[in-house]
Amino acid sequence: MIFDEKGCDLMPKLRHPSRNTPHRKLSRLLHGYRGADQQKTMETLSGELGLCTDTVRKYLKNPGEAPLKHLTKLSDALGVPIEELRSSIHYSGR
Repeated sequence: MIFDEKGCDLMPKLRHPSRNTPHRKLSRLLHGYRGADQQKTMETLSGELGLCTDTVRKYLKNPGEAPLKHLTKLSDALGVPIEELRSSIHYSGR
């Protein structure tokens, strides 16, 4: 650590990279609904979606990588209302 003459820390403070993603709100929404429904395991979700467990886990971790059709299926399986899903999606201006 680097300190100045007063003993204050001069090292810059860094944020965790996952906290600064544009899809953070969407990810928190999906995780919240998944946590509320304790019966939905990864295996159950992957069976309902027709995807492998690793893919479902990846989409929950970073929903920005999920195609829209998989994202809507995932939110339907978790019981997320469509209005909440729409309000949490970050649209990029590409």
